[in-house]
Amino acid sequence: MQHLFCQLFLALLITLAMLSYSQKVIAQKTEVKFINQKSLGAFVSTGFALYAIENGEKYQPILIGGVLHLPFYQTHGKFNVAIDLMPQFGIVPYNNKMEYEFGFNFIFNFGFQVTENSILSISIGSGPHYITSSNDRQAPGFIFSDHLNIGYRHKFKSWQAGFSSGIRHVSNAGLEEPNLGIDSLGVGISVAKLF
Repeated sequence: MQHLFCQLFLALLITLAMLSYSQKVIAQKTEVKFINQKSLGAFVSTGFALYAIENGEKYQPILIGGVLHLPFYQTHGKFNVAIDLMPQFGIVPYNNKMEYEFGFNFIFNFGFQVTENSILSISIGSGPHYITSSNDRQAPGFIFSDHLNIGYRHKFKSWQAGFSSGIRHVSNAGLEEPNLGIDSLGVGISVAKLF
């Protein structure tokens, strides 16, 4: 009887050891893919106006802000969709003074994981903003800031760095005249902590 208990105890220890080892192997194999990781970081970008506004000046904002990147699901493939929540503040040297804009963008980010540590993405979004600048194309006050961008992100351990370029359009959806809108080509860089 004592021999049977020893055998059962030994079998239990071996089973627990095997389960412990298999859990470690599974944990190593199920590390979250880069395309599925959330991140929190910051960006800086600038825009190059597609045309001069009044007095031959161009509306060229310098934007800084935060980015909270939230994938919608955990994919087993190389494609994922995420929402990027982006509060931002901008300075705009215009008409020999400093103008400002601030707001919040909701961006849909369609990412394609190219390698283990790199992602190409296409993103589109919009959000409410406020601008102080008054010019012949856009009234000051409430506007929408619309974006269409392509981007690249690279993973460095638990951090990522990114580059993006695209088109930005600001207008107020006809709430106040003038409302021709301001279009610009933008470039930006970002850094974020992955979690």
